[in-house]
Amino acid sequence: MLKSLKLISDPTRLRILMLLGTEALSVAELQEILGMGQSRISTQLSQLKLEGLVSDERSGKNNIYTCSTDPDLMEVARLAAAGAPVSAECAGLLYLCESLDGLPMCHVLPAVGRMTDRLTLGYRTAVGPHGDVEAHEFHRTVVEPRAGVTPAWTVDGVAEGFVQGGVHASYLHTHWAAQPDVVERFVAAARAQAARAHNAPSSTSSVSGENGSSPDPG
Repeated sequence: MLKSLKLISDPTRLRILMLLGTEALSVAELQEILGMGQSRISTQLSQLKLEGLVSDERSGKNNIYTCSTDPDLMEVARLAAAGAPVSAECAGLLYLCESLDGLPMCHVLPAVGRMTDRLTLGYRTAVGPHGDVEAHEFHRTVVEPRAGVTPAWTVDGVAEGFVQGGVHASYLHTHWAAQPDVVERFVAAARAQAARAHNAPSSTSSVSGENGSSPDPG
């Protein structure tokens, strides 16, 4: 997956993926849309096909290309690979995993999710690098492993969630209203990312949880 992320860090390849995610196109049609030469587009398509990100089918004299991966998943993966602040809770955590019940997710975190019959429900006091945070969880899934090398929190002495690059992800729904400093740190990280991108729009992604609450960057 690391090679895939490096491939889509190129804006041309990412745009090709986004186009192919909406409709199947030939090289000639991509030429017309992108205003690029056939050789350059064919080279980009070959690299994407080699990594399994696009597929093609012969139609008359042309090869018709389609995106083999959800472009929205790839865009989130690209943001994470670029070090952008990405905050995710609960279902957002699942979205960043490699898969959920065998279905491909963003492949940002080295973890897999699965549905269960057991409801996990309750209030938690999570311990993080900036102190204690009040939170709750409400879900019928599990993620394996439960935590990464650097966990997002410690709850009752047990590691929970993932911190990886600019990504902060866990099952816990944290209560932002009681901790405005958390929001301030997230906004500061977003501004720093925007500055690194030479005044481009800030590359942030907030993935809401299963109950629709806002995520917390820790």
